[in-house]
Amino acid sequence: MNKKLILAAIIILGLCVRTYHINSFGIWNDEQASVLIAKGETRYFLDARTGITETDLDRFTNIQRHAQNTLHNVVGATINDNGDSFAYNFILHYWISAFGDSDLSVRLIALFFGLLIIPLAYRFASQLFKNKNAALLVALLFAIHPLFMEYGMMCRAYTMATFFSLLSSYLFYRIISSQADNKTYLFYALSVAISLLTHYLTSYVFIAQGIIFLLAVRDKNIWTKYIVAGLLIVFVFGSWMYVGGIKGFKVLKFQNEQSRQKALHYTPGATGEAAFALPPTPKNIATGWVEVWLQLFGDQLEYFDFRVRQIAVLLILPFFFIISLVRQKRKSPEELRIVIALLILTFTQTLYATADSFRSGHCKPFHPLYANFAVPYALMLLGYAIYSCYQQSNLRIVTLIISSLIVAIMFASYIPTYHNAREIYPDKNYHQMSACKIQAKYQKGDTVAIKSSIDAKLINLYLPDNIEIDQKIDTNITGLYKLEHK
Repeated sequence: MNKKLILAAIIILGLCVRTYHINSFGIWNDEQASVLIAKGETRYFLDARTGITETDLDRFTNIQRHAQNTLHNVVGATINDNGDSFAYNFILHYWISAFGDSDLSVRLIALFFGLLIIPLAYRFASQLFKNKNAALLVALLFAIHPLFMEYGMMCRAYTMATFFSLLSSYLFYRIISSQADNKTYLFYALSVAISLLTHYLTSYVFIAQGIIFLLAVRDKNIWTKYIVAGLLIVFVFGSWMYVGGIKGFKVLKFQNEQSRQKALHYTPGATGEAAFALPPTPKNIATGWVEVWLQLFGDQLEYFDFRVRQIAVLLILPFFFIISLVRQKRKSPEELRIVIALLILTFTQTLYATADSFRSGHCKPFHPLYANFAVPYALMLLGYAIYSCYQQSNLRIVTLIISSLIVAIMFASYIPTYHNAREIYPDKNYHQMSACKIQAKYQKGDTVAIKSSIDAKLINLYLPDNIEIDQKIDTNITGLYKLEHK
């Protein structure tokens, strides 16, 4: 069968799993933060992220709020949030200007990059493994992985960061395999810089690349060009640090200190974000390793209220294939080097998270969303291992059974996200609904009293510019807002 048609079918499957329920729930706190930053609402982040108190006007209008929507304020809001994800916020700013800020619209950037990563994975795997059937299997795993599904329908920077970090790894492979011209080095540097400007934690991918480069490259010409590419990365990323990234790191330090304090006072049985603010004890670190590895290979059964220790045994499934792959390739130095490189790219994140947990005093670095950037290499390793095992006639039945179980676990892992089992998302976008009601009922001379400053910012995201609506903050009202007639 035509490989292009199969790849197209896989991409359509990826589209289906990412768009089913994409608009079933309102945007949640982190998505709201992304939209507010993209529309230049700087003051909210000074208040909520750093503890610095903002002073709102006694009265204000939607027109005054909308005047915040400038690129200058997007930069300021990004810095005040902690300086991360500027590249994503920049794109989202112009995307909203062009296509609006409905829940579906603001999630489409993540969907776009979440789909684009599938053909990129296929191309990378085709060149890496020299086998298009293995590459199709890798693309299928990319299409159905539950983390890619979840973040592919969320207004956050993760899929964009994953795409550019994987693109950098593809270009990096071409560099270390002596297939690169000068343009490849340029595009490599730009993809690394964009990755870092989209999410700082893609840095562990580039640490892994550095380790591989040191182990694999002896050619002085490649070293020279790679160093020049590195200087370009430093220049681009350093420019952002100069503009405000360093100031943003101060906010990040404040946020880490908050998490450290939560870890110091951690209570067993905590839920939500507090569940990740664990002290970095050996037991908690070991649990973090297992939890990350489960996520890397598409197992989110813990969201069915299983404990990590109850499902840890399921790691036997992907590890069976990986161990078999290493055994098969140990007599082929070239193929073994590829496997080792993928192992480094997959598990550097675990070591990075361990070091960061001890440094910061809490276990939030083991949060599944931060493992997202290592997932591509785990899937390439797993896809290649499954294909290689299937080629062994004595392992075909076992391969089919175990790989079917892995795929079944991935599909089962969709259920908590589709049904909002973790109660991340609100049932509806109540701020948008409130804005529609205010617009329909407001008469000139009326005043809209709004419960809090953050509610005012979120409601004003959806108010139009064609009428000027007077507003004030009133913490004594019940509900999100109250319309006071003249």
